[in-house]
Amino acid sequence: NFDPQLERIVAEFFEGNFIYGSVMPGKRSGAYCSYASPEIHPYILANFGGKMSDVLTLAHELGHNLHAVLSSKQTMLNYETPLTMAESASIFSEMLMFSREGCGLARERWFRLTGNPLEKSRDRHF
Repeated sequence: NFDPQLERIVAEFFEGNFIYGSVMPGKRSGAYCSYASPEIHPYILANFGGKMSDVLTLAHELGHNLHAVLSSKQTMLNYETPLTMAESASIFSEMLMFSREGCGLARERWFRLTGNPLEKSRDRHF
């Protein structure tokens, strides 16, 4: 029950080793996606320790990278994403993850873990 194109793109990140999630001493904390140009496949740098917050972070970064892959047909001038659009894709990915499986969490626990999604969206956009 997932869009086949998006499913293929996400699978490519895992199967093509475009996610560097090892936790190592001295590695920068947090996570981010990197996409420099439409010709270079984007990748994710993260510290994945298996916690629920790590899963949410990975979903967030995959949202950015889905957008980067889908935008790769654009010219270099149109490839860069304004912050409001970039965060819309990543928040959508977070919400899709939660709505799809519920992450096995009660709604109250989810809000404690992630914060209210509407507040997060507002904070990222304004």
